[in-house]
Amino acid sequence: ISFRKISPQKIKQLSSPYFFLKDVTPGNGGVTTGGLRGNRFTLLIRTPQNFLEKNTIDAFAKNLSHIRLSGFANFFYLQRFGTPRLQNYVWGLSILRGEYEQAVHGALTYQAERELTFFKQLRAQIAQNWGNWESIEALIAPFPIIFRHDLKLVRYLVLHPTDFSGALSQISDQVVLWVYALASRYFNEAISHHRASKKPLPSTLPLFLSYNKNSWTPYEAELRRDGIFPPPLHNLKPFPFLQVRDRSVPTGDTPTLHGIQT
Repeated sequence: ISFRKISPQKIKQLSSPYFFLKDVTPGNGGVTTGGLRGNRFTLLIRTPQNFLEKNTIDAFAKNLSHIRLSGFANFFYLQRFGTPRLQNYVWGLSILRGEYEQAVHGALTYQAERELTFFKQLRAQIAQNWGNWESIEALIAPFPIIFRHDLKLVRYLVLHPTDFSGALSQISDQVVLWVYALASRYFNEAISHHRASKKPLPSTLPLFLSYNKNSWTPYEAELRRDGIFPPPLHNLKPFPFLQVRDRSVPTGDTPTLHGIQT
């Protein structure tokens, strides 16, 4: 994280029972999305009692060697699709279709299986009161953290009852995630199709959010299935913060193993 207009010494003096800060250094500019050099993880692997038997340990060593040499498929995972509801790509598809009200409706009312029952009931009440923005605001206002994005949508609609694209612009970071999640879903599907067909994966695949027609080709079947071929990118014009540009993503990745302890 980046802090501006404050000295490193003052940051080091911050104290809280809820967080700690370490490795504080001065620098120019700020941390930006995608600016990380990489991630490093410690994985705890729980093994059965027979793990150290020859057949088992040999199979593990073979798999580990394969991962070291060949890596693994670079699927986008759950975070991209919005845990716990996993519907980001659905709302992104609505936006790309120009169905802005449907995107707002889904974001406010969709009841996910993994949500707490109380909040699912609240979302059902939102659906019942659809269009009565003051009543909806009263329902979710007691939960300003859980419903922080929802409140931005609703409070805008209180003042502009039918301007759904304007409401979406109030949560620009979320809209970016939703539309990019749609591109990520198509990317995942393309990798899955290649693996199922035993065809060799290309080293990279483009994301379809581009004016370059070649970026659409790997996903034509999926785009046609969803009724957006060719992609109606003009429906993204109300959202100037969305970048439509050529971008390729590696289809695989190879981790660096820094050490193993048993």
